[in-house]
Amino acid sequence: MQATQLGLLPRIRILHTSHTERGQIYIPAVNWLLMFACIAVVLGFQSSSNLAAAYGTAVTSAMVITAIIFYVVARQRWGWSLLKAGGLAGFFLAIDLAFLGANVVKIPGGGWFTLVVALLIFTLMTTWKRGENLVAQRASSDHLLSNVIETLHAKPPVRVPGTAIFLSARPEGAPEALLANIHHNGVLHEHVLLVTVQTRSVPHVPPSERLALDSIEHGMYILTVFFGFMDKPDIHDEIRRLEIPDLPFDPDQTTYFINRTRVIPTKLPGMALWREKMFAVMSSNATNAADFFSLPPSQVIEIGTRVEV
Repeated sequence: MQATQLGLLPRIRILHTSHTERGQIYIPAVNWLLMFACIAVVLGFQSSSNLAAAYGTAVTSAMVITAIIFYVVARQRWGWSLLKAGGLAGFFLAIDLAFLGANVVKIPGGGWFTLVVALLIFTLMTTWKRGENLVAQRASSDHLLSNVIETLHAKPPVRVPGTAIFLSARPEGAPEALLANIHHNGVLHEHVLLVTVQTRSVPHVPPSERLALDSIEHGMYILTVFFGFMDKPDIHDEIRRLEIPDLPFDPDQTTYFINRTRVIPTKLPGMALWREKMFAVMSSNATNAADFFSLPPSQVIEIGTRVEV
């Protein structure tokens, strides 16, 4: 869940199994994947003694990575001096690297398995992160909200009664669903609420600090919803708590417009073609945004777009 909230993996189905413990979750896809992986490891290595080399490499590598992360956090988050952070991290690294060096000779005997799994997960995470950035870059040039405001000044569309809610990836960006409504249908609701979700680098954000509302022209509002990386992103529940004097609407009767993006791998610069194809597969299998953000199915309209990366 934390990896998804931090933008390192695509959205996946997450089930909360407790009404009191927020972090008690069940992820069906991961559970099934672990089951098949465990069966494959048992069939491949056949005994615990054959797994010893892989286990030793995994543990000592994790110790080294932990020491490095400790140094980064101590310097960037805690504000420790170079001498203090480097001295303590260096002490642990000297010990951890000695253990890791002793396990290097075990790599041909099974330690390679740990490194392959780690490389695979690292590749998946970096590919997704890079792919999402590319999609945002492809759209950033002509999907700015400021451009939409200029268009509304130059060619005002037909305004229809009611309130529409559009999910937007960036506060300064215009969602594809909004652009399609204006350019293809030539209409825009009387009131428009653009909702952006931002994940902070803390486990939980108090409900009183989750909503930030800005009013812009033409009856449009930008709502930024802040969640911690362990919070369940329930957009509909947060909008129910929203109170705007100039925007009377019933959240249970309002329509949500969301975009479904289909990624098209190309030879455009930015990422290797095989990674673009991997990103396209991950994107197509990601959990639907309406389900991930707990939107009522009967109030959602999806508009599909194609993006070349």
